[in-house]
Amino acid sequence: MDSGNLLFNSLSVPSGLSQRTITAEGILDIYRMIGIDGVAVGPYDLSGSIDFLLASRQNGFPWLSANLLDSRSAPIFSPSAIHTVGKLRIGLIGLTGKGAKLPPDVQLVDYTQVLQWEIDKLHPKCDLIILLSSLTSAENSKIAGSYPSVHIIISAQNNMGNVPARLLNSSVTSQTMSKGKYQGLMKITLGDSATWKKKTVPLAVLENRLGSYAWQISRMKKRKELHTEEYLKKLKLLEKKRGRLAVRIERSKNQATTDNNTDQIPSTFQGEFFALNENIGEDLRVQQSVDAIKQKIKEVNKHRRMELSKRTSGKVQSNSSETSRLVGFGTCRECHEKQTDFWNTTGHAGAYETLVKKEDHFNLDCIGCHVTLTGDPSKFSEAEKFQLLNLPTTLQLVGCESCHGPGKTHADDPENVKLQAVTEKSCLVCHTEEHSDDFTFSKKVELIRCPPGD
Repeated sequence: MDSGNLLFNSLSVPSGLSQRTITAEGILDIYRMIGIDGVAVGPYDLSGSIDFLLASRQNGFPWLSANLLDSRSAPIFSPSAIHTVGKLRIGLIGLTGKGAKLPPDVQLVDYTQVLQWEIDKLHPKCDLIILLSSLTSAENSKIAGSYPSVHIIISAQNNMGNVPARLLNSSVTSQTMSKGKYQGLMKITLGDSATWKKKTVPLAVLENRLGSYAWQISRMKKRKELHTEEYLKKLKLLEKKRGRLAVRIERSKNQATTDNNTDQIPSTFQGEFFALNENIGEDLRVQQSVDAIKQKIKEVNKHRRMELSKRTSGKVQSNSSETSRLVGFGTCRECHEKQTDFWNTTGHAGAYETLVKKEDHFNLDCIGCHVTLTGDPSKFSEAEKFQLLNLPTTLQLVGCESCHGPGKTHADDPENVKLQAVTEKSCLVCHTEEHSDDFTFSKKVELIRCPPGD
């Protein structure tokens, strides 16, 4: 299941066929492939028009939204669904958050007008009710305090990362990081009580861990010849961990005594997150779908570029105000030959070629960090990103001006106009955690630092 906001990364998407809609269609296909049971409509999903979502619903995509209504106040999508897993009957309800621009015949009503109605429908038929919500954290908190029949709330806040499963009033809440970086798994044991209890580590495991700490501390204390400041610091940390664990064990014993004195067994939960990184093997079908998305993006953007070239008589120079202030590495070399020759040996000089080899040089989400550019390409509109496909070959690389800023005024008056110094901030525009998870400025800057001198 998913709480939405999965198709687009902005609330404004150009109409018609574009890289955004091609990617969104691919995401829908992959979700169908992996067997999704329910997805709440999020405001970011509505960016590509409600007709786009309705078309995918007709193809079997399980969109859910109880508070997205038509002009007659009837739900546009299924408000809820029931799925049977083994003997367990699970009810899913979808709620859509605010933010999307809606057509006149579509209304987004407050959750208080529809949620209790859906709960009353599901409650007699379901063992567990899960709310898939793209509402705000404050709204989800109110729901957790006002609707005790909602057992689990899965949220979809784009500005939040992984939110560990926690008990909030009568509901367990959680969410996974956006952009498919993690898979969330919640392990649930349903008891005969409506109350939740976080799943705990068995007492025997905790006591064994306590014994291990005691053995390590005893061993470290005997080796007095190693009692350096750092060694003693580690010893103190171990003793602190042992103390906290001892308190935890005592609480577990007291809780076990309390549980044994009650007739009802509470339900337990335990949440985990799994990073979907390169260490996980690719699924062949999914990889084929991803390759098909990339190929279609290449074909569409390449065709658009050819049409633009025809209309401009073959001139492909970008007319962006940003790029008009760039001169290219060739102009830099006229005065800084030694530095330019060194730059030519770095990965920056071949950054665009890496895209060409992967056939991603028409991908608007990639090109901004592989050409000479100032500013943050992630903040560009799709039209602005498309202009980057029209750069001259002298800018189809990460050149001097990517780090030092536009060079036109400096080239015209080098004595009075100086270029900017390289800072970590300028590097982090492209070397984000998503694309350069091992990036450390102090280390990486040494690899591309130009030799001194003119």
